Amino acid sequence: MSVETFSRKLAAYLHDPVDKPFILMQGISHERRASELSERLGVRIEGVEAADHIASAMERAFLPKGASRNQAMQVKFLEDPCIKHPLSGRELEGAECIKGVDKKRFIDAADKAIEELAGKEYEDEKTRFLDLWRNLKPKVVKHCGGFEGKLWALAPADTRMPDHSIFEHSKIASACSRSGYADSLLLSNCSLMLFSIGGAQRFIAEARKAQDLFWGSYLLSFLNWKAIERISDLYGPDCVIFPDIHGQPFADIWLARLGIEVENSAAGELTAPSIPNRTLAIIPEKDEEELRNLGCDLDALVKKALCDIGNTVLEEFGIQEPPGFREQLKKSLNAYWVFLPWFKDDDESKAWQVAIDSLGKYLDPESIEAMRSVLGFAEKEGEYSPNIGNVYSLLYSFCEKTAGSLKNMNYFEQLTEQGRKCSLCGERNVLFYKKGLGEEALEDDRLRRSKLFNGDAVIFDVENSQVTPKFLQPGEGLCAVCFSKRGAERYFRRELGKQAIVEFPSIAEVTLRKAINILHEENAYQEYTSLFGDDYDPQLLYEENLTERFFEKNGLDVGMLETAKNALEKLLRGKKVKTPKYYAVVKLDGDDMGKWLSGELAPLYGEIYHPRVWQTLDAEFKAQLERKKRPLTPAMHATISSALKDYSQVMVKELVTVKHDGYLIYAGGDDALALVNLDDLFDLMTRLRGAFSGHIDGSLEKVDFSACVSGFVERDERILLTMGPGATASMGVCISHYRTPLSMVMEAVREAEEKAKSLPGKNAFSITVLKGSGERMETTWKWFYQDGVDILRKGGTAAMLKELADALKGAESKSEAGFSDRFVYKFKETFQRFNPEERIPHLDEMIASETRRLLKRSFISRKKDDVRRDALIEGWTAGLKSLYLNAGSLGNFISMLETAAFIAREP
Repeated sequence: MSVETFSRKLAAYLHDPVDKPFILMQGISHERRASELSERLGVRIEGVEAADHIASAMERAFLPKGASRNQAMQVKFLEDPCIKHPLSGRELEGAECIKGVDKKRFIDAADKAIEELAGKEYEDEKTRFLDLWRNLKPKVVKHCGGFEGKLWALAPADTRMPDHSIFEHSKIASACSRSGYADSLLLSNCSLMLFSIGGAQRFIAEARKAQDLFWGSYLLSFLNWKAIERISDLYGPDCVIFPDIHGQPFADIWLARLGIEVENSAAGELTAPSIPNRTLAIIPEKDEEELRNLGCDLDALVKKALCDIGNTVLEEFGIQEPPGFREQLKKSLNAYWVFLPWFKDDDESKAWQVAIDSLGKYLDPESIEAMRSVLGFAEKEGEYSPNIGNVYSLLYSFCEKTAGSLKNMNYFEQLTEQGRKCSLCGERNVLFYKKGLGEEALEDDRLRRSKLFNGDAVIFDVENSQVTPKFLQPGEGLCAVCFSKRGAERYFRRELGKQAIVEFPSIAEVTLRKAINILHEENAYQEYTSLFGDDYDPQLLYEENLTERFFEKNGLDVGMLETAKNALEKLLRGKKVKTPKYYAVVKLDGDDMGKWLSGELAPLYGEIYHPRVWQTLDAEFKAQLERKKRPLTPAMHATISSALKDYSQVMVKELVTVKHDGYLIYAGGDDALALVNLDDLFDLMTRLRGAFSGHIDGSLEKVDFSACVSGFVERDERILLTMGPGATASMGVCISHYRTPLSMVMEAVREAEEKAKSLPGKNAFSITVLKGSGERMETTWKWFYQDGVDILRKGGTAAMLKELADALKGAESKSEAGFSDRFVYKFKETFQRFNPEERIPHLDEMIASETRRLLKRSFISRKKDDVRRDALIEGWTAGLKSLYLNAGSLGNFISMLETAAFIAREP
């Protein structure tokens, strides 16, 4: 874009002063204040009225004529503070503490922030804008300090409808900065764009190792970022509505490479992929050819980036590119993109009417009529005339519908290949093969013929020092795509630096994480691991793996086998260290995200006004709005995007990797995939779900599903956004032996998630246990039930399962009061004659009576006469009866008991 374009973006971004919420109606002209601050930066505010009007129409609700002169409808933020969550319509608790704070505190902070930015020299206006976009908010927050600083990030652009921040309004105005007036005719000069990469789930799921899952997710996140980077470079990062890239690690690295010093940089937070596979942007362009060229450019860019990654992997391993390599990479992914140019006035009609008339026939008639009615009323009775910004929700819905149609076409490029297929994906020909056991002496050409390999397939010897078993195991053959995923670590180390990349573990390391943490304190552990050098794998802590076959398969020296056995015996002898063999895969996904993104679950109009303003509106005006939903706005999209960014980059990351010692495969917004040991499973499940909707405290420890929360969570450093109390998420969990093929585990966890999603209203989880014997257990539950039993509402069902497992585990260890797992099996034996697929009402009291009897018989305590016995038995009788009433079937209830008992038994 031209220098003039970024000059207009600067003017639009600064058209409202950053301290506007605190000076409005405080004896200071916000227009004069805006000019004063912008002039310090060398920016003149002119020609951006149209951008401001469109941005305001997108976000602002309606007020009657003369409202701006009505004292009762004027809200001074520092006298009557209110901040509403855009998705829940509920107020931020604690905002009232800002009441009475001197406005000078905010004015001084804004002055200091602008002074910092004004003192810099920039190569051009584009660089100046990028610095302003990224650093203005954290700088004013820093200079203000305290709770007031944290609050500033959410301070409303319009104090009468306090559900969107001053920063969001400035961002949308700058995104629309090419808009203008011509003879009183508003010309938007913008288009809405949706972009995503097809085949993403399959791309990630093609995995045999944990590192395949991780790097597949990382690659996809990075490829989506490359498209966002191009959009940001051409038009500015403010144009990207979804995902929120402000403070995103990839974005901060990009800015740093452009020479911009980033405040509170997130560049070092790249240990997990976090860019979702969906991009929504406002593109300041309406020419169809230009838009088509941009879409094709983004598609080509994604494919080129994947090819560059593959070529770098080959360079790192010293491999010459085999024929067909680039073709396999290019045809593995396709981009889907939709552009919708915004409408203009024709024949004196209004642009918003043109949009409704043109697109209304493709969308829900009831919603269209509601929109037409409200905008028609606003045109006659409202303070502000509607414009194209008021139908943002209509524009988005049409883009979404079109994008869905494109994906349903299932477009793909045919790749004609004959020969042996890849060990991972099973779709593309093998291009890379490592000789298996007994094949060392075979000639490469003979091996190609016998294995039906492509004549140009690259074959490695078993002893190859570069392509170790970590990247290619003996007897394994991979295509270009899967080999590039395996070696992607080499590319990102070169591209991003070693400090940014996590060393992803084997499944055994996840399973044994707690044992390893204990053993790390022993010198004998260091001695044991040093026997294997860089080839050490935690699987070697299992005696069952100290075999010739395991050593040969993993490239270890068979000659040191006896030494290893003796060293392991010495390490574990006399130690009270548990070596479990089961771990869990946790897969969470937000419910009804399409409905949230479309505005279908938006709050009502009455919930987003300042309470005093809503009370002041006359009855006739309120009657037009009272039962209607707030139309979808960019601020709602921004809130969803920011909430999902805070969830994935802050909450999920801390919960999985810090509080529960697990490993995060990805957290791309409303979905997350993690590996965790069984000791931490139930706590992690509960906290991940609680954090999604904001039913968690700032320490990310206490969850209370019965609390009346707003959707804001205050942390030490800032106020986090969540999806709010109306949002739910479902989860699939698979508990499996560390040796079970990962493809089988991933299939099971996906099926478990689908089971959870199949419950009416969702908000559920499903656990599948894959036993080493081949037996399979499945149990599915809502996260919580409203039935008066506190434990089922506050901590939820998963918290109760943890307590049950702990009670059984305590009994097993005889360290405290608990129950023998005989209770579970006796219960199952008692009710085995009944149909497990039914929940039989007349069994309710029988279940309670038998539960009480069996709990008494299985009670164990190290105290001879434990006074807690009766209370514990009665408490668990009531709790288990309540669970049975909500189980859906007797079989589901019994499976839940067996799952808890299984986890309790595991060391």
